[in-house]
Amino acid sequence: MKNKQFAEELVNRLKELRLKRDWTIKYTAEKIDIGASMYSGYESQLRLPPMELLPKMAEVFDTTTDYLLGCSKKDETTRFPTDIDWILSQELINYRGVELTYKDKENVKVLLEMLLGNRVETINDVSCRKEANQQYD
Repeated sequence: MKNKQFAEELVNRLKELRLKRDWTIKYTAEKIDIGASMYSGYESQLRLPPMELLPKMAEVFDTTTDYLLGCSKKDETTRFPTDIDWILSQELINYRGVELTYKDKENVKVLLEMLLGNRVETINDVSCRKEANQQYD
């Protein structure tokens, strides 16, 4: 791959991964631990990120350096999807360095139920209707 193609591929993938997560340039830069103008320069192809920064970028975007560099066509996440309920059942969970108590975990569950309540009810309603229709078919 030629240098210009390589740079375009890297820039496109960085931007794609950021937009896929609805992250701002500033937020992304903070997660990578660089300045927003520096990161913006990467996406606008004014500069290329140093090779030492690629592993950190891959970690932040939950992908592989191979994907960022264009060596892999598929965005293979490095982690498996995990159910939040399972995470909250674990003994030691921290948020920004503060350990969550049992009560904290229960509050998180309540907030998620409030946030997702309408969506979950809609999914359950559709499932129930499908089951009822199948019984009469």
